[in-house]
Amino acid sequence: MNKNDFITQNYIPFQESKISFGLKSFYGLVNNKNEYQKMLFLNNWFSNNLYTSALISLIEDSNDIQLRYNLSLGYTYNMNNYYFKNFVLLLGYNRLRFNNENTDQTNMSYDLLLNVKIKKLWFTFSYGIIDLNDRIEKINLGLMKSIFKNFLISSNLKYSFINEKKIITPFFSIGYKI
Repeated sequence: MNKNDFITQNYIPFQESKISFGLKSFYGLVNNKNEYQKMLFLNNWFSNNLYTSALISLIEDSNDIQLRYNLSLGYTYNMNNYYFKNFVLLLGYNRLRFNNENTDQTNMSYDLLLNVKIKKLWFTFSYGIIDLNDRIEKINLGLMKSIFKNFLISSNLKYSFINEKKIITPFFSIGYKI
């Protein structure tokens, strides 16, 4: 995973949960090593079409601790279609701090999401851009389901285009509905 490609969506439809928090994890390339990483997330709906989401993660490296975080604001257009449920516009603020090799890094991200619900499964398709010197484009495919009334599990696959490189990162999340 590129040091600037730590941004992921953390979208949970309001039909599933108004407020939720949990753990998101992935196994991938971080600081030139394959490592298991975890992130804490929080999702909060203000209304049925406006929400905010936050992610925070620590990266531990030799003599270096880095803090990554993301804050997103989303606006949802809800559809009354049998399968197509939401179209979402996301604006994200992303930061990587306390990196000894470089100065702190800040960027913006822009995403478009489409949510489809088939029976009890949510499918998410998204396209996003991370605005940097090296522009990063990403496609995200996700699957989410409620389990045991108060829990959500999801699996995502992010495909990133960074210059000439293509990086695939799988994610797994478990969340609790408040």
